[in-house]
Amino acid sequence: MLGERKDEFILYETPEGREKIFAAILKEGKEEIPKRSDHEHNIKEMLSTGSQDYLLQAIRELQLLQDRRNGIKSRYTEIEVNGVKHEILIRDAKEQKTYEPGYENWAIMGLNYFNAARKLLESNSLLNKLDIENKIRGLANIFFEKIKNCTNPEAELKRMLNFGLVPLLQKTDLNLSPEEIKKRLGEIRDFCNFDYPTHSVATITSIPDEKKSFNVLQIDVPMCGGFTPTQRVQLERIRNTDLREEQKLDGIDWYKGLPPRIKKLVRMHAKDILAGKTIPTQLRTFLPGIRNAAQERIYLDESKGVDDYIHDCCHTGTLAHELKEGNVDATARSILQLQKLTGADVVHLQSLLSPVNPSDDFLDDQVLKGMQVAAQSQSQESKTKFYYSSTPVNAIRTFSERILEGAELVCLEARELLNTARRHYNDDQFRLLLKDKEVQLLQMFIQTFYALSRIAMDNENKSLQYSALTNCIVSLYNKLNKKYEIILNEDNEPKIITNDPSCRSGKDRGGMARYLASCYAIAAHKGAYDRTGLKFNLPLNKLVQERMALSGHVRFQAGSFGGTYGAQGIKSDTKSAIPESMKKLPFVEKTAKYNKKFPDLVGTKWYKNLKAWAWLSGLGIPVTAYYIYTIYKENQKYNNQKALAKDYIGFVARIPTPQPLTDESSFRAQPDQPQLLSQPGSSTLFARSIAETRRSSLTKPLLEPSSESDHLSDTNTDPTKESLIDDVNIQLARLRDEGELPEYTPPSPKKTS
Repeated sequence: MLGERKDEFILYETPEGREKIFAAILKEGKEEIPKRSDHEHNIKEMLSTGSQDYLLQAIRELQLLQDRRNGIKSRYTEIEVNGVKHEILIRDAKEQKTYEPGYENWAIMGLNYFNAARKLLESNSLLNKLDIENKIRGLANIFFEKIKNCTNPEAELKRMLNFGLVPLLQKTDLNLSPEEIKKRLGEIRDFCNFDYPTHSVATITSIPDEKKSFNVLQIDVPMCGGFTPTQRVQLERIRNTDLREEQKLDGIDWYKGLPPRIKKLVRMHAKDILAGKTIPTQLRTFLPGIRNAAQERIYLDESKGVDDYIHDCCHTGTLAHELKEGNVDATARSILQLQKLTGADVVHLQSLLSPVNPSDDFLDDQVLKGMQVAAQSQSQESKTKFYYSSTPVNAIRTFSERILEGAELVCLEARELLNTARRHYNDDQFRLLLKDKEVQLLQMFIQTFYALSRIAMDNENKSLQYSALTNCIVSLYNKLNKKYEIILNEDNEPKIITNDPSCRSGKDRGGMARYLASCYAIAAHKGAYDRTGLKFNLPLNKLVQERMALSGHVRFQAGSFGGTYGAQGIKSDTKSAIPESMKKLPFVEKTAKYNKKFPDLVGTKWYKNLKAWAWLSGLGIPVTAYYIYTIYKENQKYNNQKALAKDYIGFVARIPTPQPLTDESSFRAQPDQPQLLSQPGSSTLFARSIAETRRSSLTKPLLEPSSESDHLSDTNTDPTKESLIDDVNIQLARLRDEGELPEYTPPSPKKTS
């Protein structure tokens, strides 16, 4: 229901709302950020005695700690817009000299897995939540103390997960194998993003110039919500439908194909999605809708107000999906959602995927089909145009056909803007228009776009350059049309074009395209061009690229905005997409490869691979010998890591295997019951434990009464009636935990003589 939504998220879903947030950030960004040096102490205290959200607070302190170590002053703060507070991370990188990743990203990833473990237990365990929480805190403290002093944080993270957290979860009532626990943690990990506040990111960078250094402010504001009517109705049905009536949701194709464990998570977070929180990019396998989406603007020192930006663009993860069913329909609705979020009259979908790559091909095909469905589903009043381009940017681009039709149509739209101005303005007015610096830049970028196709060498990645130039053209088109109102739409408003360059996640190839467009816009506004077009090799252009890469705005955003927490930077397999002149810049990070896979340690025993061994033996002795040698080396590495994980192994070994609560009176008698009932999700836990007690008592054989109190007990209980009462109690408790009913306080026991 719309009444439950917060103004905070409503502002994120309209261009006008985001404009107000940009204006507030511009004002806040001028304030000095104080230096701090107490981050590690704070993290230790948070993990030991912090509040319920101690993992989020520790993650944020780690982000600030990494910035401080690299010479960046940063802080989380709140800005007020329309009477509602918005969270923002402001980073001042003006004094930054170098960048070293350190251990912080690995620690962030580990803490996010602890949060995933909590969520796994919350939705599947009947154990005492506070008892388990204390064990997780203890393990998190050991992990932090070890990882901050180690020389190989990646290996430390793997040891903690494989010899600490996974064995700890085995000592619960989940009854899952280690492989299944890892799989569940990998699935739940990105659902944890819904537990963290949606926030904007702003980075201030100083760029030295031959004449005078200047500052650049780069801001990303989330694009959330903006659901189509069908998307909203589906999510509301999922949120409101009772668990016992789930068959009523079979008409929702994408939901019907989900495993039961994922349906439980979707139901748990349907209210967050409806509120408008950012959907993480890796959840394209489970959730429909736009993901990892934001609007980015760049301002210079001389900017006079919120409209005086030099570059404005939007970006998302792929609009395609990897659902079991209903992919094309979900993709079409995501395209319409993008149009609604940006208010565009023209939507240009620029795919950075490789059509000849089997893992990318089906996504590209899905975007094309979804675009056709989106165009056909529009009302007669809507005149939105949809364009498509394919500019593959990774190594396989050499063998992929580059489709520039959509990008060329965007250039034609930009040319039409100038031609319309020529027809409607008199000579003096048009000459005055041509003196506008941004009109000159628009002409220059169009000229550079068409000149690029005649360049034979591709070591600078022409596909990436096409994407960046298209972004710059669209940004200038929208700004000039808004300024002069040259071309109006049917609502008599300035026509708007949206350009969306996207890869699978929106952080690797999409991040590179976004970064390069920003560099082009800054360099061009500072004069790095002539009559022939943009001058790629000027010293100023290189200085801009170095400083923008060093400050790490795009790199940082990839691991905390709509991506996987801790998986910062660009994956090494995307290195081929980086232009030759930028290979040495700090883009690639080891943590990036774990944005999808679990940081596993593999120990293989040869007798568990008899089928593979028998098959390989048929290929000859050399192949078989190599296979056995590989297994031997893997086991050697595994045992070496196990020897280094004695702290985790010892901690878990000291934990007794807990038993689920089996007696209502013993549950009530626990001294920490008030704290338990005050924790999120505790009412459901209480109701489920009572139900478990009742069911177990109903299945016990009746014994001969041995006292007067036994005679007074009700032995003629109707099991069907009691089961129904339990189900109702559990549903009421669930509503209470979700904030839809007031909190339940159990009555104090009556005194009896």
